[in-house]
Amino acid sequence: MYAVQFQHELLVGYLTSRPNIAIDAVDTDGYTALVLAVELDGEAATVGLNMAKVLLLAGANPNVMTFRRKTALRIACSKQDVTMVGRHWCSLYVSCIITIIITIITLLPYHTILYAAHLTSPHC
Repeated sequence: MYAVQFQHELLVGYLTSRPNIAIDAVDTDGYTALVLAVELDGEAATVGLNMAKVLLLAGANPNVMTFRRKTALRIACSKQDVTMVGRHWCSLYVSCIITIIITIITLLPYHTILYAAHLTSPHC
């Protein structure tokens, strides 16, 4: 977390490459390194974006809540930072949506799925 706070991109990259790192460890306020990265403003925002990308690729969870019930994703959305939210977390949410759809399909009765497929086919 100190590497993020002091904006050391190379150190963040090195630490995230180490095995058994606690990528979602929290400080006394419940902040993860990812939350600290997305909260960087001003000139440090670009560095924060780069570190956030490295942390996400290393498996950081954007939905870990701080003690004030904030998440890295919520903070990025509240900043209206399309670059951060759209580019780096889009694939995460697409995979979540696909998982939800597959779960729903497996829970539905077979005849309901066939009926829904019939309604959406082009010849209806």
